[in-house]
Amino acid sequence: MLACLTSGCIAVWCTTVLEGALATACGAPTFEWPAGSGYCWYKRSSGGVAQGPGPNTFEPSNVAVTATGALQLMIQQFDRSIACGEVFLDRSLGLGDYIFTIETDPTLMDKTLVGSPFLYADDGSEIDVVEYARWNIPSIENGQFVLQPYTVTGSTRRFNVTGPFYTFRMRWEGTTHPGEVRFEAWSPSGGLLASWAAEAGNNFVPKSEKVHINHWIFRPEGVNNPLPSGFVNSAMTLSCFKHCPLGDASCTAMGSMPSCTAISVQPPSPPSTESPSPSPDPSPSPSPSPSPSLAPTFTAGLSISFITNKNKNIKTYRCTAKLTLSSSTPGQTPIGANINWTWSSRSSVADSGFPYSGLGTTDALGVFSNTAPSSGDAMPAALGGCTFTVNSIDLPGWQLAATEQLPRVVSQLW
Repeated sequence: MLACLTSGCIAVWCTTVLEGALATACGAPTFEWPAGSGYCWYKRSSGGVAQGPGPNTFEPSNVAVTATGALQLMIQQFDRSIACGEVFLDRSLGLGDYIFTIETDPTLMDKTLVGSPFLYADDGSEIDVVEYARWNIPSIENGQFVLQPYTVTGSTRRFNVTGPFYTFRMRWEGTTHPGEVRFEAWSPSGGLLASWAAEAGNNFVPKSEKVHINHWIFRPEGVNNPLPSGFVNSAMTLSCFKHCPLGDASCTAMGSMPSCTAISVQPPSPPSTESPSPSPDPSPSPSPSPSPSLAPTFTAGLSISFITNKNKNIKTYRCTAKLTLSSSTPGQTPIGANINWTWSSRSSVADSGFPYSGLGTTDALGVFSNTAPSSGDAMPAALGGCTFTVNSIDLPGWQLAATEQLPRVVSQLW
């Protein structure tokens, strides 16, 4: 299949999309990228509903792997509107080096388009390895490192990327202060373009954060369609991703250009569908031990915080849900359970960012928490409340306790 992509009518390029490239050992609905790496990715779907960032709609069909093995995230026409592309990893990788090589030349991107690989756990826990973005301001630099929130002075460093195939590294080497999050940008020839240790922002303990990569449209307030006249489509193309754990020998020293040859990691094993082979031993086999059970309980339910917009003096609300999984087997903690969740509001308000679905994993204590997203980072009071639903829980080798029922729903009014 041939896909020809145009970025704001500035540049045109064509790539052959590899048929069946998304069908790998990672198991549906995930796909493996880079090939042979063991990294398994989900394709985001917003179900036709505009969601943050932007807000925009996100379609799985806007994700492709090319014949050369590159990952493409597209912005293009979908069902009479423009939709964006995003992927996210199936697990947390924790501390270490996060390295990406981006084929896209940001000088050819329209000023309203954004492309970024980043780590995201919730609105207060995000590290942007790099963002290609000019935020609708043609005169500013086209790249930035960010330790969110970006509104804090010293949490952002801007710079100019002048062409394609730049490599970016973020080293997450600790969790006690912002300076333990360090960034580098390297040119294709091996020149160090930018190096920076965050001066402010929210460093955090690895928990449910995942690597995300997205390509989306920045929509300034009050501007319905910021795209240039004649816009057809655009693509954010990455040729490589690699993570190496902190202290691993494959992590080159900061100040030397990192290698982006992906380290092979073991993807989650799908459940076996083969019948067990008969045992040659005529003696009866011992009965297998039962799988440990998951017993999900909402230890904190929903908590609501109040925020006042100082410019408009409007009180808004933010909801946070917390889920704790416990085990019926003493001494075992359900770490890394995959949680499929949905936020929804109790009433409908335009641009509220709802409904919003996603995936997360439990941390070393069996805990998963998430803060409700919205287009303005907080929900207007008119919504009246919020609802958090746990749709499914999956952890290989475990089974859900018979007394537990899913989906599990918790709601709270303000």
